[in-house]
Amino acid sequence: MNNLRRILTSFFVVGVVASAGVLASRAFFSDTETSTGNILQAGAIDLLIDNESYVTDESGALVASASTSWGLDDLAGHLFFNFFDLKPGDVGEDTISVHVNNNDAYVCAAAQITEDSDVDYSEPELEVDTTTNPANPFGGELGSQLNFAFWADDGDNVYESGEHIFVQGPVSGLGTLGQIALADSSTNIWNASQTAGPVNGGETYYIGKAWCMGSLTSLNLPNNASTGPLTRGTGFKCDGDTITNAAQTDRVMGDIEFYAVQSRNNSGFTCASNYTPSFPTAESSVKVGAALAEYQAPQICDVTVNGGTIAAGIASAVNGNTVCVADGTYTENVTINKDITLAALNGPTATSTINGLVDLTADGATITGFEITPGVIPNQEAAITMTANNTAATYNFIHGMSSTAGGSIKGIYAYNGNSAFVLSGFDIQHNVIDDITNSAKGTYGVMIQGKVSDVNVLHNTITDLTSPTGWGASAVEITPTSAFVFAPQNVAVMYNHIEGMGSGTTEPGKAVTIDWANASNVSEASEVVVRFNNFIGAALGIRNLDSDTLYAPNNWFGVTTDVQGNVNYMPKASSAYAVNP
Repeated sequence: MNNLRRILTSFFVVGVVASAGVLASRAFFSDTETSTGNILQAGAIDLLIDNESYVTDESGALVASASTSWGLDDLAGHLFFNFFDLKPGDVGEDTISVHVNNNDAYVCAAAQITEDSDVDYSEPELEVDTTTNPANPFGGELGSQLNFAFWADDGDNVYESGEHIFVQGPVSGLGTLGQIALADSSTNIWNASQTAGPVNGGETYYIGKAWCMGSLTSLNLPNNASTGPLTRGTGFKCDGDTITNAAQTDRVMGDIEFYAVQSRNNSGFTCASNYTPSFPTAESSVKVGAALAEYQAPQICDVTVNGGTIAAGIASAVNGNTVCVADGTYTENVTINKDITLAALNGPTATSTINGLVDLTADGATITGFEITPGVIPNQEAAITMTANNTAATYNFIHGMSSTAGGSIKGIYAYNGNSAFVLSGFDIQHNVIDDITNSAKGTYGVMIQGKVSDVNVLHNTITDLTSPTGWGASAVEITPTSAFVFAPQNVAVMYNHIEGMGSGTTEPGKAVTIDWANASNVSEASEVVVRFNNFIGAALGIRNLDSDTLYAPNNWFGVTTDVQGNVNYMPKASSAYAVNP
């Protein structure tokens, strides 16, 4: 304190002497130094995940899996696993990239198994499994016969000699691992020696994940970043001989969570002691329905439509382009016949309005962010029709649609009537489908029909569908082709808000219908998951016309009759889920 006082006094004396000189000479010496725009701003921790996924196809080859791959995003609405018809020896591989912006951070992970059940049973299963009970959510055997390995990958999607495996074993054991340290004050899986330390903000880190229906052993492949899993496989050998018939028809479900926290001023952080997973429960953190307000405008526009026609914009685009559409009303039918994204500049509430029908006929075609008002349409039509691989309809507001022509009409229609091949990868998310009326036959919010697979119907709001003199309304209809031969596979109907399905003269109003009692292909109701939905204001919640059990727990049934047919719908949600705005 004495030093501080001396400094202040010394400056005061110098000031008096300088003033005296100024008064004597009438000369003024001056200098001004100004520091402007001083800022104190908090940094950010934004954890983003993307996933590149591969799985064994029907012929036994490893192929890309569109339904479990996505670009950089939050995890809401994304599934690391969405596979139904597993067989001994099947394999899969995912490479998860972890991005933390923009501060150095510690990163943890956790997993929980929410179900490992028998679901149904077959005659071969009953011969070896004496504990079969479809109602028991943890009575199955598949979880103990599916094996996993997680490793710190270099980004080529293949496990190679020298890469660090940090978790390995049966999937049934994932939930007992507790908090998994990826990078904290005691370890870092991406360091060569796994020594402690955070991940660097702004850098990308990779986690490889391989799974096998059978025993999993490493092939110790040499490092070769120039070729990926489609050439070299996953880096593991999968032996399906260890699988028994006890696992037939069984199902495993679970949740995966990642967590990041700043490392600065947090030197003693460990995942085991300082991180508690926050998995959602059926009645707490789940939100259902479409969140149109979360629509994100395109960052890059390769082609912009503003005053012309959408058709002209599509014609001038090339594969991979984003065609942006300015606010306005476009009275035309739109066909997206290229691998492009058709995106509204400002979203469905701003709005870019299509007065017409939209067809997605090319692999990779996407429509997002539009208001679609078809008006009076011909029969057997849909506001959006999807007839190609890896197509997407997201954040659209479909309403004001009717028909008196004699056939059924749909809001969104994913369809393949060709018996020669399967169409896969349909993404139907965050759409509002409202006010559709058909006085002749059926009215459907989303119809999935024919030889299609890997269909995600997630976070949609479907309301006020009527068919007063016809077959009644169904919010989601999953059905074979008209010849009752080919039925859809691998369909997830989750986090939807469905309200106000009107009955017809011969059919009740239904939230979800499985309508393939006579389908002859391998797809059955057991390949559909209906979970975490609100069913309100209909005569019937779920109708299953197939002999296989439909898996449908954790739904809210605010309807006259909960289910019809063979449906495993327990436990039910005890109250309606919160609805996205």
